Amino acid sequence: MPANAIALFGGTFDPVHQGHILPLLELADQFHWQEIHLLPTFAPPHRPQPEASHQQRLTMLQLACQQDPRLKVNDWELRTAEPSRTIRTLRYFRDSFPQQPIYFVMGMDSLVQLDQWLDWQQLTDYAHLVALPRPDYYLDDASATLHDWLASRICKVGEEHGLAGQVLLPETCLQDISATEIRQWFAEHPHHDETPHFLDAAVFRYIHEQNLYR
Repeated sequence: MPANAIALFGGTFDPVHQGHILPLLELADQFHWQEIHLLPTFAPPHRPQPEASHQQRLTMLQLACQQDPRLKVNDWELRTAEPSRTIRTLRYFRDSFPQQPIYFVMGMDSLVQLDQWLDWQQLTDYAHLVALPRPDYYLDDASATLHDWLASRICKVGEEHGLAGQVLLPETCLQDISATEIRQWFAEHPHHDETPHFLDAAVFRYIHEQNLYR
């Protein structure tokens, strides 16, 4: 796997938590990535809008990414000020890095619903797709159309080739935590002052300072 590969991971990050960060670092070790770009969405098209502001989400990401130099915060989707669309993001990064392999990381929950995304069949024209395991989501949940599309693209980690085109299903530790649950936790524990295991300490302090999710 080329050392100049770039990985992308988008999300609402409301808030960013260790269920995001730890699997990415596992992937970085498996794929030998030196750059993982975390892209906060401007306006997610298929879910409620974030509770935290753009700047608050960006700041939390910057704090979380201090855990490892391979983690990079990228505010491109925020700067576009348009509803986030993966196909547009991948085209931008392919134009920006025409000679480097690009890996787009998503959860299995997203992969099994990929055929509901805009221009989904074109995504692998611009990047390899990497699907992380998610609780209660399995490849068998995908539609017949999506199964047929995936059949010629799935390959084992280390067997991918070229700048784009494959779908990979690596094994990482299953992180059974969601941002929704974390926001609910803060609402129920407004005075808790010890960092919970699912958050980076700096992110936890920032959430308290900003009085978020109360």
